[in-house]
Amino acid sequence: MLDNAEEYLLEYINDPKCSEWTAKVIKVFLSGHTEENVEELAKDLIKVQDFDVSNFEVVNNESVTSTIVLKELQHISGVNALADNQKIKLSENVNVIYGLNGTGKSSYFRILNEMVGGRRETPILPNVYKDEVEDISVKLKYLIDGCSTEEIWDGTRRAINGLLPVRVFDSKYTESMLKKRDSDELVVKPYGLNIFEELIAFIAEIVASAEEIISDVEKNIPEIQWDEVSEADKQPFDRNVISEIEISKINNFFDEISIADVNESVNKVNEELAKLQSQNPDDKLKIQKDKLRIYQTIANKLEEINKEGTENNKSVKELITEYKKCKADSDSFRKQIAILNSIPGSDSQEWKKFIAAGDKYSKKVKQTGKCPYCHRPYDEKSLEIVKAYAEFIENDAEQQLKSKAEELGKKRDLISQWNIEIVVDEASVGKDLFKKIKKTESVFSNIKKSLISFIDTNDYSEQSIPDTGSLKKEIDENAAGCEKSIELLMTDSSKKAEKIKLCNEELAKYKSRKSILEQKSQLLLLIQKKNMIYSQKEAIDEITKVKTNLSKLGNKAHRELLTTQLQSTFSEILQDLIKKPIYVEIKGKSSAGKQQTELAIKKEKNVTNILSEGEQKAAALALFLAEIKISRNKSTIIFDDPVNSLDHKIIGAFTDQLMDLDNQLIIFTHNKLFLDSIETTAKAHVCKTIDSACNKNRGKHIFLYETQSEGISRKGVIAQKSKEDANLFLSRAEEKLNQSPLEETNAVCANLRQAIEEIIDEVVFNKLSPNKFSNKNGRINWEELKKLNPDTALIDTLHNIHGRCSGGELHLGSEREENPVDKEELLNMCSTLRQYAPKK
Repeated sequence: MLDNAEEYLLEYINDPKCSEWTAKVIKVFLSGHTEENVEELAKDLIKVQDFDVSNFEVVNNESVTSTIVLKELQHISGVNALADNQKIKLSENVNVIYGLNGTGKSSYFRILNEMVGGRRETPILPNVYKDEVEDISVKLKYLIDGCSTEEIWDGTRRAINGLLPVRVFDSKYTESMLKKRDSDELVVKPYGLNIFEELIAFIAEIVASAEEIISDVEKNIPEIQWDEVSEADKQPFDRNVISEIEISKINNFFDEISIADVNESVNKVNEELAKLQSQNPDDKLKIQKDKLRIYQTIANKLEEINKEGTENNKSVKELITEYKKCKADSDSFRKQIAILNSIPGSDSQEWKKFIAAGDKYSKKVKQTGKCPYCHRPYDEKSLEIVKAYAEFIENDAEQQLKSKAEELGKKRDLISQWNIEIVVDEASVGKDLFKKIKKTESVFSNIKKSLISFIDTNDYSEQSIPDTGSLKKEIDENAAGCEKSIELLMTDSSKKAEKIKLCNEELAKYKSRKSILEQKSQLLLLIQKKNMIYSQKEAIDEITKVKTNLSKLGNKAHRELLTTQLQSTFSEILQDLIKKPIYVEIKGKSSAGKQQTELAIKKEKNVTNILSEGEQKAAALALFLAEIKISRNKSTIIFDDPVNSLDHKIIGAFTDQLMDLDNQLIIFTHNKLFLDSIETTAKAHVCKTIDSACNKNRGKHIFLYETQSEGISRKGVIAQKSKEDANLFLSRAEEKLNQSPLEETNAVCANLRQAIEEIIDEVVFNKLSPNKFSNKNGRINWEELKKLNPDTALIDTLHNIHGRCSGGELHLGSEREENPVDKEELLNMCSTLRQYAPKK
């Protein structure tokens, strides 16, 4: 069985299901990838450029069985602001590199992390404070299965093959291994199983980068001018992908036809068009149509005049005949009424209107026996005349005569408005026909005048309407000739239009070819880019299968790695760290139709919250330790500040667990509680000397180093860290007091104050209790200390020296100005405190 998730991926690289590109992705992913690698793999995926991954070294299955033990790390030059030629000798058991932030401790961790290929890449920076950047040079001595070897590392590569069994624990380990699913459950990802999700997420980044590259290519596809290109010629270029057959046809087209040939064809077609357009039957056709319209108008007018003339002649004759009859009847009745003959003008129309108006008035006002004009009564003579008039007016003959007279008046008006003019142009119909038409028009004009004269005289003379048949026939024959010419001309025009249409179609074809030939380079580039984009998108579509295969591989790793041994070991270690009963179980989970095995932490009924933030960090440590304990890999383990956010109880339990491991440990930390826990563990001891032999009966050896800073450009100075006690701080004070002149008075006072606090802890408390006798302002409660130790003189002495160091140098005020601490007084203080410090 394989040991961890990475080994499953490494084995998969040689699987036939694994494509060459997928193998590259896995190698880069496991070797530690950068943003630049994402773009490089994206370009490799879509065949923009090949990505050589030969420099990305990953562990093979055989290397896991080797045991690596680091012996010595030496920084020669070039890393950040680390001091040159710093050496760290390493114990085969436990090594602690302690240092405050900014002292260079992290730079040593980065060196080891990059050399052994830790999961999280930690870039190595040059010393920016030097004028010239130095080359990185680091020497690492180590054992492979007991055989000595060394590596001179220049910082240009990470994950040295021989060192890959070395494991690193840092914040990267905990990023994905814990996931809260329900309020009472945490899902655990041991053996780096989370890397399957991370790998798929990494592939998603690559795909997104590839899609962005494709998008940029699509934005820069050549713009083709299609205005003169026909749809048929454009069609092959419109497809998302152009087949090899189509490309061959297009290349043949470019090879067989030249722009000169096309231009010659265009010129020939233009000449043909010019000839056709010069032979314009449309003008002739228009002339003939205009003539036809004129002949038809004349013929219609002749027919109209002839018809109206016949009707007018007939109606005038009939009306005058009827009028004369009515006149005769009226005259006959007038003779019967002789008395009217005595009145002059009684036969006139004016007189008749005069009498009719008076009669109408009398009837309207119902007046009888009086004259309607003067309103005087009639005399006998007048009454007789009035009666005669009344009979005359009421006589039917007179009414009919009046009616016929009105009809004749209306007929006269109509004949007066009778238009007998024939509008014609001599040039349009010819001189002879024009004369005939105008002669006929003159005849009808005379007929019109005669008919009006007949009506005016009420006397009709017989006249005949001339026959216009021969003239109309001649006009119709001329119109028929025009129609025949129009038909012939329309046939010619249709043929011409068809020829012009064919010429224009041929011209468009040649222009289309010419446009394509002129844009040859752009079109070939268009084909290249379209086919490239199509194949690139197909490559991206294939990633779905890659993700599916990796998901299946992840499921297999889950099933095989999550064993009951891991479950029980993890549970035991976690409960030891957090001192809380918990359930750890292996359970199945269905996701998107696929079965996956998980390791889950469940709460007991009496646990309100599953795990606090600190306990979750402890779970990550427990899982890492569980993997180590059941693993075949007994090589070095490197920890980078593993106990941040943990309380002292968990730190103590974790320290004990570390001391139980068979692996070499290298621990980087700035945590004072963790350091104290390591220094005081009963399972190991801090070696006072590193270069000489040490007592093996006192448990595991601990090499303890401290990184120190000697300025912004010189950090990471390695010093063997001594146990911090009163003697240490007194030695530091004495070392500074040996300087002449004394320049570090403040530092000496600070060391003396720390020495006093250590004496209180070591002598007064006898290391039985933490220093609790201080208030919130950090001042020591000296009176309370006297209750613990009967040696009040000791307490008073410590009090006086502490106050002098605090007031004389460390605090601003009158004492510092008027009574400063001098070198001699400081030497006396050191001598006094030496008497009370525990003897070495």
